[in-house]
Amino acid sequence: MAALVTIVRVDGNVFLMDPRKPVVQGMAIPEGASLFAPDGGRLVLADGTILPLNAGQPVTLQIIEGVATVIAADPASADPDVASLQAAIASGQDPTAIQEAPAAGAGADGGGNLSEGGGFSAPFDIARIGREESSTYRYAASASDLGRVTVTPASFSPEASSTAGEGMGPSPVVSVNLDAIAIDDIVNLAESGQSITLSGKGGGDAVAGDQVTVTIGGVAYSTVLGEDLGFSVVVPGGLLAQFPSATATLTHVGEGSVVTATSTRPYSVDVDAPAPTVQLNTIAGDDVVNAAESGQPVTLTGLAGGDAVAGDIVTVAIGGQQYQAAVADDLTFSVVVPGSLLASVAGSTVTAVISHTDAAGNTGTATTTHAYGVDITAPTLGIALDTIAGDNVINAAEANQSIPVSGQVSGEYASGDRVTLTVGNQTYTGSVKADGTFSINVPGSQLASNSSVSAVVSHTDAAGNTGSANTAGSYDVDTVAPSVSISLDTVAGDDVINAAEAKSNVSVSGTAGGDAAQGDTVTVSVGGQNYTTTVGANGIFSVAVPGTVLANAGTDSIRASVSHTDAAGNTGTATTTHAYGVDTTAPSVSISLDTVAGDDVINAAESRQNVTLSGTAGGDAAQGDTVTVTVGGQNYTTTVGANGIFSVAVPGTVLANAGTDSIRASVSHTDAAGNTGTATTTHAYGVDTAAPTLGITLDTIAGDNIVNAAEANQSIPVSGQVSGEYASGDRVTLTVGNQTYTGTLKADGTFSINV
Repeated sequence: MAALVTIVRVDGNVFLMDPRKPVVQGMAIPEGASLFAPDGGRLVLADGTILPLNAGQPVTLQIIEGVATVIAADPASADPDVASLQAAIASGQDPTAIQEAPAAGAGADGGGNLSEGGGFSAPFDIARIGREESSTYRYAASASDLGRVTVTPASFSPEASSTAGEGMGPSPVVSVNLDAIAIDDIVNLAESGQSITLSGKGGGDAVAGDQVTVTIGGVAYSTVLGEDLGFSVVVPGGLLAQFPSATATLTHVGEGSVVTATSTRPYSVDVDAPAPTVQLNTIAGDDVVNAAESGQPVTLTGLAGGDAVAGDIVTVAIGGQQYQAAVADDLTFSVVVPGSLLASVAGSTVTAVISHTDAAGNTGTATTTHAYGVDITAPTLGIALDTIAGDNVINAAEANQSIPVSGQVSGEYASGDRVTLTVGNQTYTGSVKADGTFSINVPGSQLASNSSVSAVVSHTDAAGNTGSANTAGSYDVDTVAPSVSISLDTVAGDDVINAAEAKSNVSVSGTAGGDAAQGDTVTVSVGGQNYTTTVGANGIFSVAVPGTVLANAGTDSIRASVSHTDAAGNTGTATTTHAYGVDTTAPSVSISLDTVAGDDVINAAESRQNVTLSGTAGGDAAQGDTVTVTVGGQNYTTTVGANGIFSVAVPGTVLANAGTDSIRASVSHTDAAGNTGTATTTHAYGVDTAAPTLGITLDTIAGDNIVNAAEANQSIPVSGQVSGEYASGDRVTLTVGNQTYTGTLKADGTFSINV
């Protein structure tokens, strides 16, 4: 009988040639069957094998050495059935009249052919849920490979079915599941030595009577589904303990098809008993039960470890009595036992036992013992307190900080003994040093709220007995700070630092008042720099500050503070600030001199009289500013007028006899900040005191030296000639009777003046 191959998925239109019908999901195809996919496709087998089918290439299904393959048959043109099928498809007909829709679309190259590189993607219909999905699978193939194809099985989970063909329903779908193995999916030591029942359930289209095979490490146990689709098999626990999983396979035989479902359930194997540990801590703090402890309950503590977990029970045994405790989250445990029991037990030992059962059900136990001693004699102590805060007075500053409270312990003490201070309702602890001294910080605020401190010291000897001593000390509280004040005087006389002051030290002064006293420190801060001085007998203070610091400070403000500390150590501080200005820019002035003596030449006549020198001051120069005129080493001063004009009389002899024929004039103006601006100018002039030699002649008047009646009624040009040291433009003056008429010389020395 030919072997059957079960199809679990069909991609594309694939046909059986004899009998002619479409291949659908769930169909069992015998070895030797002829297959044909007009547009290319593939078949997925139950074991995951994928059989690719080239477009238009008939193939034969073969099974070689247990592996399903397809072998290329003769070309389609040699097979009339294939040829007719191709013709029908080419004409748009449905040659099978069975399949309503293709199982899948074209191949990766868009034409339904397998493409080189093995890509294949196609939509397909899911008959059960009625929505369109797509699937992509990649495999190595060559579009030109028409020979034998061997397909390596791959992991593939079918998610959809082809539309059923004519006269055929959809293939059955079954499932199978295993319940938890050994209840908790863990096989423990006890279970590994007994039989274990494995159970599960079938689903989908499975029915009662379907065969189920459970396989563990290659050993199979078979049963069938019950009416409720459940199943169970009994297997040796020892077998389960050797493997990590069990696999259930359900086989369902339907009409014309056989389908299977497989489910693997992993589980754990734990056959090792847990190894907890237990230890007891020091008993009664020092492994000695003293008199006090023997008369009261004593807490015994310990620590669990190893595989122990929170909730495990520890049993503590003392002198035949047992006490139990549960292990806490941090693996510690504790029980309270009578101190009298501990004191009376012969041998003075405690035993602790712990048990732990792990998640697999394995149990482990651990035991420990702890020895202790008994002693009931207490030590003797003494304690004394030192002066508090150095003077037994808490001031305001001390009230805002920690204050060390110290003292001395005597008697049977040891380094590290605890001292407890009580201030009001608060306690503070410290330890004794080797020399018996102690020092404990106490908040000053707590001390300031009270007026006494009590101290208690305790010492526990080697036997565990405790002795104590106590004392108390009182003190005063004064937290009222003195009230002081401070003020600053005007800076630099006008609260403005000018250019000159910026180059020298400036005295910053002020007055401290209130509770401030002579000798108190005053700090003056300017531009991030501090300058200190002290208050004088009358409260006045002063300090020299570089003008450059005042001029260049980022903020034009001076800060001054004074502090005074009273007898209790309280300090009062006062601070003030004083703003000032900075103006180091000198005013901009200008000055100019007018023409000297009208022509910038001092002649003989001018050299014998005062000559007025004038000019104009401008820019920031103002009325009243001083102008200094310097000629021949002599200075002459005047002031600027309202319109900026100035003038000063200078002897002509000084001008005529100056070593340098130049006049120097300067003007200065000082602004409100005290900055002075100065401008200077010089003006050259000449000196000529030698009179020129000239000659002058008149031409004939009116042409004939006779003025007739007609000429007497008109202007008559009177002309002449000048000779000697004349110059073009020299003035000629004619006098006729009591009238004068003027004109100027021409370059040739002639002149003509109408009279």
